[in-house]
Amino acid sequence: MAEKLFIANQRMLQLIEFGIENELASTQKEFLEKIGFAPGNIGQVRSGIRSFTIEQILTAASITGANMNWVFGLEKNMLRDEKKLTPLESLKLAVTQIEEELQPKKKR
Repeated sequence: MAEKLFIANQRMLQLIEFGIENELASTQKEFLEKIGFAPGNIGQVRSGIRSFTIEQILTAASITGANMNWVFGLEKNMLRDEKKLTPLESLKLAVTQIEEELQPKKKR
């Protein structure tokens, strides 16, 4: 049975998509290169073999405006200051949060 990914890795994968959707990078490869992660290793993150480093997480948070407490599963708000979001960004964030809450919980 596949094990659940570390919360920070799950959230980083979401930040990559968020970065692309909000034109902070044009591709996953570009975003990963911006944070200092070798794009060829992303499959290892998805399979639970590898994790992002704290430096890579901090860089991604800086690029996207992500709330570090959200990245580590301590808060529900993805962004540090959600009051500055456009209506479309707010909707995308809400959809991301709903999808996350609806994901089935996997047991070991």
